[in-house]
Amino acid sequence: MVRLQKYLLYPPFLVVEEENNFPDMWEVFCLKLLKLDLKTNSIVRRTPPEQGVDLYYRDNKIAYQCKCVINENNKFNVTNTINSITKAISIKTSLPWDTFTLCLNVNLSGKQEKSLRAFYPTIDIKTKDYWVDICERYPDQVRRNFCIVTKISDIDILRSERFLLSGFKNNLAPQFSDSDNVIHILLYSEQNSRISKIPIPTSFTLKEFHQYMGILYNLQEYYSANYGEFKIITTINIKGRKILSSNITDNKTLLELGINDGDIIGFEISLVSSHNPKLTYSALWLNEQSTFKEEKAQQIVSEIFLDFNNYYN
Repeated sequence: MVRLQKYLLYPPFLVVEEENNFPDMWEVFCLKLLKLDLKTNSIVRRTPPEQGVDLYYRDNKIAYQCKCVINENNKFNVTNTINSITKAISIKTSLPWDTFTLCLNVNLSGKQEKSLRAFYPTIDIKTKDYWVDICERYPDQVRRNFCIVTKISDIDILRSERFLLSGFKNNLAPQFSDSDNVIHILLYSEQNSRISKIPIPTSFTLKEFHQYMGILYNLQEYYSANYGEFKIITTINIKGRKILSSNITDNKTLLELGINDGDIIGFEISLVSSHNPKLTYSALWLNEQSTFKEEKAQQIVSEIFLDFNNYYN
């Protein structure tokens, strides 16, 4: 197990605990990095309505507009940015600026940059590479803003007791033998603060993926300990598509689903009442009925994630 510091500039990796939504987080983070890079405290964050200027550096007459995407699969909106530039131009008399700087958490395509410069030729564009460079120069100052990624090796998994004792071992283990077939995904959950980088064969079907998650999180043990009271349901979120372990309708492989090395996959655990299958308990959505069962279910889910963190530590 190796702990990695990766500067991924989107949720769930980038965190600003004082803010509740990512656009606001990105503004605050840009302000922090600009102050570090320019060695000044004179840059301020403007309150709504910003009218195209999120941050303002009065001494140097720089207007900053912060734009972000939620993940690397989202597309940067050029039209939206042009509208912001137009608004910023309209307030130049009341808020004097000479330089308009666009702060982005992604790199632009040539076509996107060409469109922006066609509208405003002197625009200053600071993309992902600029911000990552500052993070690398000031690691101590930005450490609290990033989740640590924990890398778990295939040896850690395949030689673990929970994998060796699993009933799925004989089917899953051989698929790791071809290294060209194995990629690494970033596994995260809103129920757990840790992000894990884990190996996984692209030949895995969705069903096998859920079986693999069950082994990693020792779900069979927890199911047995609570037999007759709860059933455990896992959900994976692949590129916006949520797939329940109890509701797999196709047998596509991860390769067929377009999963690539470094992709981010969400993972959630829910407990379903054995007596009432419609009554679901999880750490995220708690049914108002049966307070005792809710609290117990929530405690079990927390224990599962804590056990996982400690096991691969």
